[in-house]
Amino acid sequence: MSALEIVMLVGFASGAALHLYITWLIARREDRWGPEPAFVALGLTLGLWHAGSLIAALLRILGVPDGNVVLRVSDTLVFTALAFLPASLAHAHVAFLGWRDGYHRFTRRLVRSFTILGYSPLALLPFALGRLWHSVYASPVDAMGPWLIAFSIWHVAVLFQASIVDKFLRRYFTDPRERDFFDRLSAALVVIAVFYLIVYPGGLRQVPSIGPWLEVLVQLASIVPTTIVAYYIFRYNLYKLVIQRSLAYALLAGIAAVVYVFVVRSFDQYLVAAFGARPGVIEAIGVVCMVLVAWPMRRLMDRSVRHLFVTEIGHYRTVVEQVSTESHSFNQLRELLPYVETVVTRALGVDAVRIRLADGNDETQHGDLDERAFAALWHEMVRDRLDFAEDGARLAALGATAAWGLWRDDDMVGVMLITASPGTLDDQRTAVLGVLSGQIATAIENTRLVEEKVRLERALMTKERLASLGQMAATVAHEIKNPLSAIKSIVQVLREESSGAGQDEDLRLIVGEVDRLNRTVTQLLSFSRPAIAESTPAMLGEIAKTVGRLLDPDARAGGVNVGMQVHGDRLVSGATSNALREVLINLGLNAVQSTPDGGHVEIRIDGGGETVRLSVEDTGAGIPDELQLKVREPFFTTRQRGTGLGLAIVERRLTELGGFMRIESPITSGLGTRVSFEIQAELLEGSPRS
Repeated sequence: MSALEIVMLVGFASGAALHLYITWLIARREDRWGPEPAFVALGLTLGLWHAGSLIAALLRILGVPDGNVVLRVSDTLVFTALAFLPASLAHAHVAFLGWRDGYHRFTRRLVRSFTILGYSPLALLPFALGRLWHSVYASPVDAMGPWLIAFSIWHVAVLFQASIVDKFLRRYFTDPRERDFFDRLSAALVVIAVFYLIVYPGGLRQVPSIGPWLEVLVQLASIVPTTIVAYYIFRYNLYKLVIQRSLAYALLAGIAAVVYVFVVRSFDQYLVAAFGARPGVIEAIGVVCMVLVAWPMRRLMDRSVRHLFVTEIGHYRTVVEQVSTESHSFNQLRELLPYVETVVTRALGVDAVRIRLADGNDETQHGDLDERAFAALWHEMVRDRLDFAEDGARLAALGATAAWGLWRDDDMVGVMLITASPGTLDDQRTAVLGVLSGQIATAIENTRLVEEKVRLERALMTKERLASLGQMAATVAHEIKNPLSAIKSIVQVLREESSGAGQDEDLRLIVGEVDRLNRTVTQLLSFSRPAIAESTPAMLGEIAKTVGRLLDPDARAGGVNVGMQVHGDRLVSGATSNALREVLINLGLNAVQSTPDGGHVEIRIDGGGETVRLSVEDTGAGIPDELQLKVREPFFTTRQRGTGLGLAIVERRLTELGGFMRIESPITSGLGTRVSFEIQAELLEGSPRS
């Protein structure tokens, strides 16, 4: 075989295998993302073109005469693929551009119109195929005759158009790797277009010495863009496609073997012809030499492959270091976990990463998980001390492909669930995830320690602030409450003495303002000290009646109807009854003051069961989302007259009782607020009334 024949066989075989393999990867994707049919059409076109060229080259090497039926069939395959190539290339680029644009500027109708226009010249394909079969035999290119120039211009125009689209696509991506991919792909298409112009319209294919070589190189040039695609798929898992490393080794080994055999046999034939050497001797010596140099050749191949993919390994190492170092900058798990999930997902090219903790709260948990399936997985991993789980049936219920336990010493603090396309979790990614699981567990424990430290520091600061506030409140109580009591007594005496003298309204106003100042001082004192225990317990119903009587004057003044519902009456201790009364009064006053004239406030108490539930609901304007956290802060108020301590006192009393306040707003039709809380019955130190 000549050197040209060897290049043709190796090149066409590699091109057919590479294009058809990538087409298979795209076609088997489970999650459809839009332009797959266009890419499958392009891959099949290129793969069948190289497969037909390979068959034709083999037939010619075997000496099959021109005009043979099998040779005409292979040429028909080549000719058909060549005809479809420009249309499928344009279709793939336009379809991807429209999908990536979201069909805004490049609408579906526009994409469909360009696609139909690109395939329209194929209407002439049956006539061209008829000429290929019924005229004197000629190669597919020669059979075009005068149409070759027009066909070449069509090819070149589509190549330039695809290059421009690739450049335009850069603006839709921010990742430097993806931008670099489109830059290289665009440059490769331009080079191929120029090369095509030189060989075909330029006439270099007709030069006897270099024409056949140039024509073969033009046909093999299509492997270059596909090789770029394959390289980015392997290195960066481009568009969630995976090429196994074993394929790269097999391809390199196959090419090396073909080249070796060609060199040895060619050298053997040369020595036989030039010096009359015995045939086969040199080839036998070459086999012995191959055994001797096998080890250096293997080392050279390993070094080449290692050098090719060293950036990938370094990239994974960078991910581990990034998670290890950057995790120290987070003080809360609700910030750390989303960061880790995002970094690992992007770096390893998997579909999703979800971290579930053993004792996570609503802010760190994934609510879409099947709790029963997750509990079974957790139990199995803890029982068998598993670092890694790959049970397809069990993990399928969780929407995951694999799971890594986040172990810290002898305790598993969480589970990292990985969702990935088939074949994505190769040996390299699995090893990286194994290392990352330990780093993530350490980061979680460190963040928890920081959270606990911050919580304790805040609690200490709160106690110090309340102590200072208590001292100030005691001074305020002494300096203000006594004078206020004296003022109120004098004003009440004046009202009795001046009855009907026209000053009653003014004196009544003074009494009202004195009462308001008294309530303000009382709220300040209440906030700065714990609840005061009463000597006798009280029933929940009695507490409700007391709260209703205290709210009645404000409710009547505002035209608000206050309703009270008590279910499951229960005896509570003196300290608890005082705290509950204070909580309900503050919530009730807030509700009454927030409800317009004619509105309704409903107070519900349910003391049955193991949990006591209480809620206060109004029909006011509601609390905006951005203020629902701020209203809990001391001294924050939206009213012109108010201390901003009502909800702060409520939250403090509930903390003392082991409860937690929940705010829901709006309730219906954009209006209303519901404040509710629950307290464990065993903490009330009472018993249900029989």
